[in-house]
Amino acid sequence: MTSIDAWSGFVEALRPKWEANSVTDKLRALLDDDDLCIAIWGCLGRQSADWMSSNVPILDNTRPIDLINSEEGRERIRWILISNPWW
Repeated sequence: MTSIDAWSGFVEALRPKWEANSVTDKLRALLDDDDLCIAIWGCLGRQSADWMSSNVPILDNTRPIDLINSEEGRERIRWILISNPWW
């Protein structure tokens, strides 16, 4: 489980990367969670919206878009984003 402080710090560190463009517009249309949008954009950039619809191996080949409607699913996405050293 991701701590609130760790997640908040992670999002704040990525916030300067945010930019308004067609990909972030699409990401915001998919998600109603600004912090999650910022983190996904900060980690994946222009691949963000495509990633949401991709089968992600570390998520047991589940698409992130299929996980966002539950808090448990959002927590899995947060954990993937915050714990991956390759972003």
